[in-house]
Amino acid sequence: MYYPELINWYETISKKYNFNIVGKTVLKHITGGCHRQVVLIERSVAPYVNGPYPSKLDLYDFVLFIRLDLLLKPHFCKVFDANWNTIRFPFAVKWQRFWEDNIAVKRDDAQNILYREACKQEAFPVITDPLWYVPKKYFGKLFRVPMYVLPWHDGWRQLVARFGLSHRDIDTMIDTYHSWNCQFGQNPLYQMNSRPIGPVTHNKHRFDKYTSPW
Repeated sequence: MYYPELINWYETISKKYNFNIVGKTVLKHITGGCHRQVVLIERSVAPYVNGPYPSKLDLYDFVLFIRLDLLLKPHFCKVFDANWNTIRFPFAVKWQRFWEDNIAVKRDDAQNILYREACKQEAFPVITDPLWYVPKKYFGKLFRVPMYVLPWHDGWRQLVARFGLSHRDIDTMIDTYHSWNCQFGQNPLYQMNSRPIGPVTHNKHRFDKYTSPW
């Protein structure tokens, strides 16, 4: 319903501030949460990976992916550090051994069988994914097209099981637990403009990536 207005607005902004905004065809023809988000990220990095601008990617110290409907809160500006040397997701939601609802990892090809076995051996943080910070040293490893199913709520686990990274390479922007859906609970970093404002929630536990509950 609002695609034309949104596309025109974002295209104008992208030209003025040199943002890389995904084009009309992608927004018009793709649907579905995880698949849509991955395709949008793929299309935004593709020109710098195997397109007309491969040398320009080295000009950037980091890439920060931001979902278009986010309203960033002041606390995000307070905690954000352009010199982070690890991959960062906003915050953890919980720990989980295996993401049973991830249809993409249920196929029985060889890669997914190995992936499932690796995931069963260890608990991983479930994260929220509308913000994704990637420093330069990981560009070569992560920015490949197709990117498969990264990022999603099991993005942390995929970075370890699929991309060969460790917990040392990944972190969160803040160390408190929050819901991935703003209508179920607010968080200090952002509000989704497409969702109702949820209640204020408190979790006394602090996230420590080296301390699994199992």
